[in-house]
Amino acid sequence: MKGPRKILRVSWTAKKTFTVVLQVYGLAACAALGRLYISDWDNDSVHAVPLSVDNDPDIDDEDDEDRATSWDVANQPAGLSLTAAAPPNVLVACHGAGKVQEWSPDGILIRQVGF
Repeated sequence: MKGPRKILRVSWTAKKTFTVVLQVYGLAACAALGRLYISDWDNDSVHAVPLSVDNDPDIDDEDDEDRATSWDVANQPAGLSLTAAAPPNVLVACHGAGKVQEWSPDGILIRQVGF
């Protein structure tokens, strides 16, 4: 018998509009670091973008674009997950390469396991 499930609800209001052209297979949100990780299947990469949780109109969020980053991963990244470590690392399931890669929050490869 399964225990009660915890439900996390996330909502936000967009302060900026932007166009994204990529094939997304995985998303992982990290509240601890305030980042959203996005797997980009077509470009074999992961993008990390800042999440703004402050709705104060007096705060300038123009530097958010400067804090966004991305890095190349193995072929066809699909699923994303985060480790329980502090800070959490990013786990990337790479379909085309048959690997799971573990990355630091800033895109440094820590280890990979092939299948």
